[in-house]
Amino acid sequence: MILFPEFELIGKVTTSWNEVDNVWHQIYLQLMADTPQEKANAIFKIFVTGQAQRDLVMKVAGVSLSGHTDTLRELGRLQAKTNDVSSHRNSVVHGRIGISLNDGGSEVTVIRGDNLGKPNRLSGKPLQPELLRIIQEISDLLSALWSFIRKLKGIAFAERERE
Repeated sequence: MILFPEFELIGKVTTSWNEVDNVWHQIYLQLMADTPQEKANAIFKIFVTGQAQRDLVMKVAGVSLSGHTDTLRELGRLQAKTNDVSSHRNSVVHGRIGISLNDGGSEVTVIRGDNLGKPNRLSGKPLQPELLRIIQEISDLLSALWSFIRKLKGIAFAERERE
């Protein structure tokens, strides 16, 4: 029995976010398909934060998808959604966890602020429902990102067929 299921959910938020970063890397590699993968990876790894890597993907997409305005706009929406969900994930990962024990049981919350005194959007809220909501947001985002990769592969196939 897990005493505080919130801790397991924090782990799910963290590990599923790793997949979000991985899918953005896959989008980048798809956009850089004409570049040797070792070279493309060397460039990608220079950018150490997920935000910087997504910005790089958008710059590359601006060139690679110049003839596909709707697809480029869709990727921009996915980046905006990723940035939004990322802020929720960061609230979990960088939050200070508090456990309140009372006669009726316990409640796990994020304590106001972090080590730098920054406010946390989850501060004072019961953590379990928030974590479940964030996990669902990440799952929905991953589904949309994988669909986008399939669209990119279709574009690449169509362009190869025209050559």
